Amino acid sequence: MAELEEIGEAECLEILGRHSLGRIAIVVDGQPQIFPVNYAMNGRAIAIRTASGSKLSHAPTSKVCFEIDEYDSSVGVGWSVIVQGVAIDATDS
Repeated sequence: MAELEEIGEAECLEILGRHSLGRIAIVVDGQPQIFPVNYAMNGRAIAIRTASGSKLSHAPTSKVCFEIDEYDSSVGVGWSVIVQGVAIDATDS
């Protein structure tokens, strides 16, 4: 069985900065849903761009979870970075 190792915060931020595709989990109508999203880092904040719809309607001011991961099945090694926080609508009107 493979060992799990915790990734430190600095390395997590570095990994997040090297990628651009992740998943955001939000609650829609009382049910958890996961959406694939393109993202960019802005300091320690994760910025996603989305059109009108479920993400923009339900995420702002809600607790959300964001995740990216990678797995190489040929060697059985992978990693996962999970971020929890509160979503903010940063739309410029």
